[in-house]
Parts: sequence; C-alpha cells; structure tokens
Amino acid sequence: MQDYVNPYSSKCPNPKLGDWLIRQDKTLWDTKLRNISKQVFKIQESEIKTKIKDIKSTPERPVNIKAKSFKAPSTFGKVTARAMTRVPVIGLAVSGVIEGCQAANEIKNGEKPVKAVNKAALRLTSTAVLTSTLGAVGFMLFGPVGSLAGIGIASGLNYLVCKAIDKI
Repeated sequence: MQDYVNPYSSKCPNPKLGDWLIRQDKTLWDTKLRNISKQVFKIQESEIKTKIKDIKSTPERPVNIKAKSFKAPSTFGKVTARAMTRVPVIGLAVSGVIEGCQAANEIKNGEKPVKAVNKAALRLTSTAVLTSTLGAVGFMLFGPVGSLAGIGIASGLNYLVCKAIDKI
C-alpha cells in the first residue's frame, strides 16, 4: 500500500488524498494529550535517527523516520508516553464507530441507552489501554518480541474484561 498512498510515488493515484491520509495518521502522542502528559509526568522527549524508510521515501528522495525516546522521573511516565505512541487516532475512531454500532444494536434489543453507551466506552477504552500499555511494557522489558507478547497477553485479558463488561 505504501506506493499507492505515498504522494511522491509515481504509483499514487491521488497524491492530494495520499498526503491528507498521511497527515491524519497520528497517534495519541501527536495530539494535545501529549502536552498534558508531558506536564503531569514530567516527560522529556527526544528524537533518534534510524535507518527505517519513511512512508514518503522514494529511491529518488530517500527519507528516514526518526524514533522517539522518552525520559521521565517515573516508570509510569515512560510507559504512558510509549503507550500513547501505540494508539493511532484513526484506529481509535474506527473502533469507536464499531462500538457505536454495537451500542445501537444493544439499544435496539432493549438495553437502556446510557448503559449501552457506557459499556461501549468501557470496551473501547479497555482495548486501547491494555494493548498499548502491555505492548509498551513488553517492549521495555524484552524488545520487539516482548512488545508482541504484551499485545497478545493484552488481547486475552481484554477478551475477559469485555465479557465482564457485557454481563453488567
């Protein structure tokens, strides 16, 4: 897909749309929540050069991404920053739409609207928090394999959490 979204690629059918999509591809860390988190947890951010090609990179115009490094007085602050970089805003919005459809279905089947919406919000939140946090902790402890293991464990835990939420 990279060639078809990259506005600098000759294969991109609509460079304006590709550029817009890339600009929308942000994480929670790229929103105003970053400023609040940095202030509350005293997080310091720095960039690290990598050899990983950016999505806008082409053979004629090579561009590498920059990784983020976080320092904070507490481990909780570091985990929070890393977890926020793992939650894409577009993905959160799509998940919100899916949970909204689930809530609408529950309301249609007789659930009280406030209860259905609250359950959907809890499911959405638990999914984002568990997978991003355990993925970040796993990475901090064991690197990329730990990240995948953390996400896997989080998925299992989230299944149990969502089943408990649905019983409410």
